[in-house]
Amino acid sequence: MRAGASGAMKEVTWAERVAEARAEGGIVFQKNDLPIVCIRHDGAVLEHEHADHPDYKFPVEVEFVGEKPDTFHDQCVRKDKRPTHYGSECKIEWDHERNHAFCATCEATLTAAEQVHILSYSVAEVEASTYEPHDEALIYSDASVAVTLHECCYTMWHRRDGVFLHGPEWSKTWRLTKEACEKIWGQKDEKR
Repeated sequence: MRAGASGAMKEVTWAERVAEARAEGGIVFQKNDLPIVCIRHDGAVLEHEHADHPDYKFPVEVEFVGEKPDTFHDQCVRKDKRPTHYGSECKIEWDHERNHAFCATCEATLTAAEQVHILSYSVAEVEASTYEPHDEALIYSDASVAVTLHECCYTMWHRRDGVFLHGPEWSKTWRLTKEACEKIWGQKDEKR
């Protein structure tokens, strides 16, 4: 949100933010002409969070292969019971110090139970999203292995099924997707 010429608050789109960063002289890291997905603190715009790495080649997708926890159960909410006042359709004004919330869209004061439901459901959604496939920056590959960079951590993957070889502890339950293996090594691996 930004104040417009009239002083009223206006939603700023991602395209507008990217255009503004470019106009202000932000360095562009778009080696593969992919859409910009990151604007760094210094104004640089990047097609991947690590597109400025000197050995960056292109993004590759990894997928979770461990046992996913039921994040909704862990938060004591049901995934199919979305809160009444939730998401972009409801504008909620929070006053956490006074344990008060008001839905300006519906013009309704939320009960304590509704507030807890919204907050717990939100935490469950965020936690569940951490198990969704994501892109990592490919920075090295040879005939047998690939090395990626994600959130400043390096991970090594084996060509055979894209399985984890070495890296941070959390990477052990992830692997390169079939499409990522094909993108890196240029052929379909029939073992998958």
